[in-house]
Amino acid sequence: MSIPQSFIQELLARVDVVDIVGRYVQLKKSGANFMGLCPFHGEKSPSFSVSPSKQFYHCFGCGKNGNAIGFLMEHTGMTFVEAVKATFPFYVLRLLGGLLYLGGMLIMLWNVLMTATSGKATTVTIPAAAAHA
Repeated sequence: MSIPQSFIQELLARVDVVDIVGRYVQLKKSGANFMGLCPFHGEKSPSFSVSPSKQFYHCFGCGKNGNAIGFLMEHTGMTFVEAVKATFPFYVLRLLGGLLYLGGMLIMLWNVLMTATSGKATTVTIPAAAAHA
């Protein structure tokens, strides 16, 4: 099964590596990053860092690093395709969250418009170019 690189890039851009790694490693916020005990080697002091802004993990003890898909492959032994499939639900949840936010914003806008027009029915015209965007 060949997965287009563009899909992989979109997937990695939309999932949160902290959510994925956090299912396997207890993480604590430390500045801009999250820290925890490295799952790849035994240690007593946290040297495993997960960066939400860079969508990347790195262990300062053993040097292992990578993205969400790489973590699943390395930690669980999943194949690349299995790791992509395991990551996909996080992608869908992010999309649904965005849609719910957008839906909420549209409802708020509708309420503002209805209040501004004293509840009178209003016809909203969408320009043809915007309707097909």
